[in-house]
Formats: sequence, structure tokens, C-alpha cells
Amino acid sequence: MELTISFTYIAVRMESGDGFLVEFSEDNGGSWTTVTQFVMGTDFDVDVRENTEFTLDSSNFNFTSTAKIRFRSFADGTGEATYIDNVLIAGTLSANQPPRFTAEPVLLPGAVLDAAYSGILDAIDPRETR
Repeated sequence: MELTISFTYIAVRMESGDGFLVEFSEDNGGSWTTVTQFVMGTDFDVDVRENTEFTLDSSNFNFTSTAKIRFRSFADGTGEATYIDNVLIAGTLSANQPPRFTAEPVLLPGAVLDAAYSGILDAIDPRETR
């Protein structure tokens, strides 16, 4: 069993060494494991839209009913930001049920959520025809 995560991002006003993480929790956010990190000057440059994709598999991650994925910045300055868009999470966790995802944006003081989200994102079961 595996999940493939893809998204686009663009960073603004970040300095060398700043960046963001993608993290995974199997216990409803009680603890987090870094899946991957993106560092300015190594993995990306500012003001350049990037595309990325990676896979999490069940040999390394425990896909529980309370599993969560989050994006977390480690930029240290005012006005530094990473804009993440076009997030796609695809995969099959069991033979009979596709995963269900909930979007819960976390806003820090002064942050603005400027993209619409549905609150709940239902996975598409590839066995269903549209």
C-alpha cells in the first residue's frame, strides 16, 4: 500500500537555508515524522514555481485511520512564505476502501489563507466510472 503526493510550490523572500517540510503523523498529530524537506539554495530558488512528487509506502509509514500529512515552514523572517498549490494525494490503502482526507489549514498570527478549500476531500475510487 502506498500514497503518492504531488504538488506545486513557489517561495518568496526566503533566504538560503530557509524552507519547508512535509510531515506524516500516524497518531492524529501526536507526533510527526519528516517525510521530506525542501531547502532554499539547495532544492529550490525563490520566485520559481516548482513541481514535485514523492511516494510513501506502508513498509515505512503506518497508514492508520488517524494518519495526517502536513506542510510546515522553517523560514525565519517576516514576509517569507511558501505558496503550495495543486496538491494531489493518490493511492489505495485497502482493497475495498480509498482513503479519505480532511483539509485543516493552520494559520499563524498574521497569516492569510487565500485559497478556497472544501474542508473534506474525498478520494476518487478508481473502480468507479465517471
